Parts: sequence; structure tokens; C-alpha cells
Amino acid sequence: MPTWSLEALVFAQGFFVVGAQFACTALGPMFYPTSYRADGEGTALAVAKIGSIAGPVIGGVVIGMHLPLYQLFYVAAVPLLFSAVTSFFLGKVAQKSVPTYEASGPAHTVPSE
Repeated sequence: MPTWSLEALVFAQGFFVVGAQFACTALGPMFYPTSYRADGEGTALAVAKIGSIAGPVIGGVVIGMHLPLYQLFYVAAVPLLFSAVTSFFLGKVAQKSVPTYEASGPAHTVPSE
């Protein structure tokens, strides 16, 4: 694999990991009712912290398997793909749950002189 494509792949992985973390935090309030929204967000962030601890451990195990370098990136891509697909579908569910407002008239009226 050329160096530039490997660098692009690593950049994309980091970009989408951070994007998935922000998406989880941003989509949480759309799913939790106001009465326990703080508890729901706190639980979601706690699960994310567990993942941030387990990630390096799993990475160490995978590196310990002595796989070729390109296969390490394939293994790392699986959870990223899963989080991207999950975030996409959570966004679709959130779009359906947010009420849409139909305007009965023009959005802005200019007073006539």
C-alpha cells in the first residue's frame, strides 16, 4: 500500500471516530425524555469510557496476533464501520421522531405601505 493512501486511511479513521463520538452525544437528547435525559447521557458517556479503556486492550491483543500490517487496519475498520452504520440509522430514527412544522402562510411578511 502506498504511504499516502495509508496516511489518508488513518486520517479518515480518526476523523470518523471523533465524528461518531460527537454524534452519540448529539443524538442522545433526541431519544431520552426530558425527565431522565441527564441520566441517559451520563450512561452513554460511561459506556463510551468503557470503550476507550477496552480499545487499547483489544488493540494490544490484535497486535499480539502478529498479523500483517494491512490486516491490522482491516480489523480496526470493523468497529468503525459498525459505528458509522449505527450512527446513520440512529440519525434516521431521530429524524422520524422530531416533529415537523408546516407553515400555514408565508414565513416572513413585509408590511405594506
